[in-house]
Amino acid sequence: MCNVSNQELILRLYDVKKKKGGDGNRDSSIFDNKQLHEDLMAIRLWRLEHKNYTLDNKVDIKVYWGKSDSSKNITVLAYGNQLWIKGFQVGGGKPVYFDNLNYERDTKTFSLNPYEAWKYLDTLVEKNDAKSSREEYLMCTFLTSEMVRNEMLECIFLNCPKTMKERWVDYKLIYQNWKSTANAIDKLLKKEQEIPSNYIETITKENLEQIWSDFSKNNDKDNPECWRQYWENSVRGFSPQVLDIYYNFLQSDVK
Repeated sequence: MCNVSNQELILRLYDVKKKKGGDGNRDSSIFDNKQLHEDLMAIRLWRLEHKNYTLDNKVDIKVYWGKSDSSKNITVLAYGNQLWIKGFQVGGGKPVYFDNLNYERDTKTFSLNPYEAWKYLDTLVEKNDAKSSREEYLMCTFLTSEMVRNEMLECIFLNCPKTMKERWVDYKLIYQNWKSTANAIDKLLKKEQEIPSNYIETITKENLEQIWSDFSKNNDKDNPECWRQYWENSVRGFSPQVLDIYYNFLQSDVK
């Protein structure tokens, strides 16, 4: 097993220049979806390989953003294979902890897209404190934990779709019901093993699409009530609000 104190994961939110125009002199910047996806997949693989990590095990996630040749960065402090976010660090400075911050308190409804993320990361570096950094905390948690553990959220973040809601608050139920959803997916796909208490599977686009395919064979896929009943038959008492979010995602064109 790797030395925990030396373990560092990387997440890059870069722009890349893309030539446009016939004269070859004009450049446009586009977000580097491929780089971020590769980094997210690497972190997902790390989680899978470190199922034994508990909240006593610290792991650093280095987040870079901006232009790839002159990027800014912070270190997000996470714990356990579930990546519970505790704080951050700027350069070689002292760790700053997000004490007493959680998802329950009210927050502004900022958008989940790369350039909004840049803005909040910039603000966090400038403040270098956690007393007034609630929204920055939420963005850090989305980038380095929630989006890692749920590929649906990656699709939404990278596509900024008009067909789906893209505000942070629209997905709070998804964050709060990650474990129960992952367990429900296992049951729907008839996996034999329950999710170990120390490791919760990534909610993958592949599994969601498989469930959608199975559902569509014998049900009216345009009827959300059928969708809710399909889950209810396998997993009693599952939140209909959570199911509606997944239903809208699978009906959209962002996959």
